Amino acid sequence: MNTKIKIDKINMYNDYLFKSLIRSIEAREIVSLFLSSLTGIEKERLYNASYQAGELPKSNKNEKGKVSDIIVKIDSSNHIIIEMNQYYTPNIINKNIDYTFSDIVQNIKINNRYIKVYLINIDNFNKFKRKDPILYFELSNKYGDIESEMYKSIHIILPNFVNQEYTIDKEVTKFINLLKMRSIEEMKSKFKNEKAYLKAIEKVEKYMEDEEFIGYYDIEERRKWEMNEMKLAGIEEGMKQGIEKGIEKRNIEFAKQLKDKKIDIQIISETTGLSISEIEKL
Repeated sequence: MNTKIKIDKINMYNDYLFKSLIRSIEAREIVSLFLSSLTGIEKERLYNASYQAGELPKSNKNEKGKVSDIIVKIDSSNHIIIEMNQYYTPNIINKNIDYTFSDIVQNIKINNRYIKVYLINIDNFNKFKRKDPILYFELSNKYGDIESEMYKSIHIILPNFVNQEYTIDKEVTKFINLLKMRSIEEMKSKFKNEKAYLKAIEKVEKYMEDEEFIGYYDIEERRKWEMNEMKLAGIEEGMKQGIEKGIEKRNIEFAKQLKDKKIDIQIISETTGLSISEIEKL
């Protein structure tokens, strides 16, 4: 039987809490508005989309499982992958891009169709050293010509939302403000006149009073704390080398899959980081 408990401070960036809230029907109204503002996709389509756990199909039985935070399956032609990146780790951006193109390739392989995938990264760091709160990336050349519509990446840079010089869509701003808050009381006060937000906040409150949910929440908090401690202790260099070797091996396998599907070799190079000559030898 679940026990009613209370936690004073809440971390909305916590993977377990974030994923649970985004997938909940109680938050669907505010999430669909947020995603619509970022992508231009109609809110109604996003409201009725399928919000799934982010496990992607394996290319073969020996491949390590790939799990993104959330996959929003809008229809047979459009998916959104949402990633909450609370801490910066080596190759976190490459990993998320890998998940995105894995989704594209698997749809070609399994369903014999091309899809467009939006990758939305919510970054609690500023890797790109820009002042912009939102950054957009597409596959294009130096002249700005877009070669493929299959992929679009959007980075929400949380530390940059204090920059008043930028005009940001109000729905995006409201959603990010919710994520930045650290107590139920603060949320209720800020959104006291917002029915859709209060519904989502009530869901967060129920999560944080549920003993079983708190158990998973605490496990994730502990994992993040340990990761941060290792970084502070200087242990991350060895981890970085191991991760980079794994990424390189995975990129080679991924390039082979794209090449087999007759994807343009330039796109493969930009996606995997391999040179054209390396790809031609595969």
